[in-house]
Amino acid sequence: MKAFSQSIQSLKFSKLLGCLWLVLSLGQFVHADEWPKLAEKTMEMDEFGSVRFYILLTETNEFQFHPPQNAGVGMEASSKKVFISFPDHPVTMTLQISTNYAGGLPKDEVLQGRVLEIYPGGRILQTSSCDSRLGTCRFIDIEQPRPNQLSTTTRHAFVSFAGGSAEVTMSGLTRNFHARPYLFGSLLSSLEAKPRQVKK
Repeated sequence: MKAFSQSIQSLKFSKLLGCLWLVLSLGQFVHADEWPKLAEKTMEMDEFGSVRFYILLTETNEFQFHPPQNAGVGMEASSKKVFISFPDHPVTMTLQISTNYAGGLPKDEVLQGRVLEIYPGGRILQTSSCDSRLGTCRFIDIEQPRPNQLSTTTRHAFVSFAGGSAEVTMSGLTRNFHARPYLFGSLLSSLEAKPRQVKK
């Protein structure tokens, strides 16, 4: 019931933020030399108080997402991935935008092959659809063995949109992975995109 309640709250957030996004100015990013660029925004809302969300700007699109509560958010310059971590929960989430799979995802066999390349020695646990307002979404759970009879589990989602795809992951020790399943869904459901308006 707690997980369901938090998912509903996340949905309310994303709907409100979608409206606010239409009036935000992104002028501070227009002359950036390197892409993507990440910025934190905070808005005051009567129902929720101070709400934190992020805008990820690429050369062609503006992405918005609402991170789970108490999450730390940053971007690694070398990989161009957004990393999301939690002070009280040992999992890590990532978000990365690419031009792969624009307009539609390939067959599951192709995505599974890609995941096995990223996580060598892993064993695929399941492949399934997921909910995203951004576009068609499939996720794959994969488990990798670790020393001392431990293992890690990663959920890797591919979300296709007109200009490319977003890849969203959540990883942690298998024994901790399923403690808060709503974290992955709340991030994925909050992700939205629109084409950038660039002045010529």
